[in-house]
Amino acid sequence: MIRRPPRSTLFPYTTLFRSYLHHDRERGHAGVVYAQLSGHTYWLALPKHELMAEITAFVNQSEAKDRWPESISTSQRQQFIDISRNSENLSVELESFSNDALIQLINETESFVQQLIANGHGRVVNPGDVLLLPQETDMNCCWHSVFCLGEESGEALSFAIRSA
Repeated sequence: MIRRPPRSTLFPYTTLFRSYLHHDRERGHAGVVYAQLSGHTYWLALPKHELMAEITAFVNQSEAKDRWPESISTSQRQQFIDISRNSENLSVELESFSNDALIQLINETESFVQQLIANGHGRVVNPGDVLLLPQETDMNCCWHSVFCLGEESGEALSFAIRSA
């Protein structure tokens, strides 16, 4: 028996909550709607092609200035340089969710997260706010990370928009 996933999901956000950058792409879906019911969250959200451009810009700037975050090892630096020079390889590595160095860069490297925020990819989401995250194509699929803000736990409702 094949069980269908629920049409909507209620997400409880606690004050310790923070998700890694990821996407929720599923075949047949045009996007996902998130509605903040209570509490306040901070979202980093951008399409994959923009995430790849941000990674490439970060690597190029770090290499040009020879100023890398201390958390990035010499071997990781070379790996980032090699991956960022070929967009197809970068795309494959992002989708694999198995490249530990890349996961560390996009999720745990403060200067990279600050770059995303400075370039307009962050927003506070308050109760009553709704976000639409496109996911119809691979390159336009929205990658996102959510942080719980403040002392109040919150809840959000999500549901998929099916393609016609």
